[in-house]
Amino acid sequence: MSLMSLMFVGVGAASGQVAAIDVNSEAGLRAAFDDVAETEITLTGDVVLSDCGVGALVRPVGAVALVINGGGFTLSQTCTGERVITNEGGSLELRDLTVTGGSLDVGAGEAFGGGVYSVGAMTLVDAVVAGNRADGSLGGVGGGVATEGPLRIESSVVTGNVAGGGESVFNGRGGGVYSNGPTEVVDSLISGNVAAGAVAQGGAGGGLFINERLELRRSTVSGNTAEAGTSEGSGDFGGAVANGAMLVVNSTVHANTAAGPGSGNGGVNAAGLLTLVYSAVTQNSAATGSANVVFKPRDRSAGSVVAEPLGGAASCSGPVGVSGGFNFGGDASCGFVAGSDVEGAGDPGLGALSGGDGGLPVRRPMESGPLVDAIESGLCFAGDAAGVTTDQLGVARPQGDGCDIGPVEFVAAPPPSTDPTVPPTEPTAPPTEPTDPSTTVVATAPPTTVVSTSPTSPTVPSTVPPTTGDPEVPSGGLPGTGTTVGVVLLIAAGLVGVGLLVRRRASAGQRAD
Repeated sequence: MSLMSLMFVGVGAASGQVAAIDVNSEAGLRAAFDDVAETEITLTGDVVLSDCGVGALVRPVGAVALVINGGGFTLSQTCTGERVITNEGGSLELRDLTVTGGSLDVGAGEAFGGGVYSVGAMTLVDAVVAGNRADGSLGGVGGGVATEGPLRIESSVVTGNVAGGGESVFNGRGGGVYSNGPTEVVDSLISGNVAAGAVAQGGAGGGLFINERLELRRSTVSGNTAEAGTSEGSGDFGGAVANGAMLVVNSTVHANTAAGPGSGNGGVNAAGLLTLVYSAVTQNSAATGSANVVFKPRDRSAGSVVAEPLGGAASCSGPVGVSGGFNFGGDASCGFVAGSDVEGAGDPGLGALSGGDGGLPVRRPMESGPLVDAIESGLCFAGDAAGVTTDQLGVARPQGDGCDIGPVEFVAAPPPSTDPTVPPTEPTAPPTEPTDPSTTVVATAPPTTVVSTSPTSPTVPSTVPPTTGDPEVPSGGLPGTGTTVGVVLLIAAGLVGVGLLVRRRASAGQRAD
């Protein structure tokens, strides 16, 4: 499509900023993206980047904030060694767009963002970032997404990306996501990403590596891997690691792996205050330290299940500092000793990870299991659980005589209808999230380096779920680790072939922020 065929929807006369423009070709998209005054681009078809003399789309320094409305279309990179999007301008928002095919290779140096790299603040809404990788001699950083500023991932999927390993000890960090700014992940799926190991150092942060605070709300982090080094060294932080505070509310962290004989945490770890509320951290794997959660003296947990550790490590390292009650610990390592806690209880009675109704993949509690109705109805919203009135799927709490431990309420099947014209209804209510207390954090250590490997083509999931409020989380600092990853990606069990994130049904109603 020629530049003359681009359709300009309007021009902001007062500011001189170009308003919205519709494009469906590489030439048209490159021209609009390069225009420092452009504020909104709408794709009307898939766009394939094949001009390898130019490479990535590049938003120039000084450009104004930009929104790209993807319309459900795909932006793919076909040029070897190039990322898909580079944003050096103002904030960038990607809506309803799939970004794939980035294969950034910087040779000597650190490679940031195989799919998207943004200097300014960045937002993903109803987006998919899949099948990208970043490689460099000093490691890959953010196989799917890397940002220098604040990042919000909302109703989106980040899957099958690789942060490749570099030379010596320069490992891959953040197989799916790496951010140097505060990060929110809301109603989203981070799955099947890989932080690859270097020659002598394992990868770090298979799913997310965040150098600031991290909030996970109504989201699933599953099947991500921090690989071992190619000759020595083990992976750390298979699921998510934050170099500041971490708040995990109504979320599922499942089947992530830190690989290698000396591997550390497989699930979640934060240098600052870690707070779990109505969440499940299960079947993550590590050989030493903790398979599921690293707890520190000030960390908090309420209404959560931490169980079924794999790989040889205990479920937790260090007891939780403050129990808000009604926690379920599969073994005795988490320090769940409040009167209403259950510790060393074995099987939590959770089903397999499944999207089931087309929503986010979760583990539903079994009707006869120990989690169902375990929280007295009058105490469902006490303490850190204040305002968490719905579960991860938007179902109102409680569904029975009490609330269920973990992110998902058991919903009994409705009785058969005697009137075929009246469909069964599903109870829903708008959720709010708690604000977690302020915290101080530990500083990070220097990066390491890793050797890269190449990924397999991931299954790209379909659409995504809705949005929610933004609880306040304190920042802090975490013990650092090296840089770069690469490796063959897996999609977590039960995710392949399932229509991964489908937007929640309209019947779920508006969420209160």
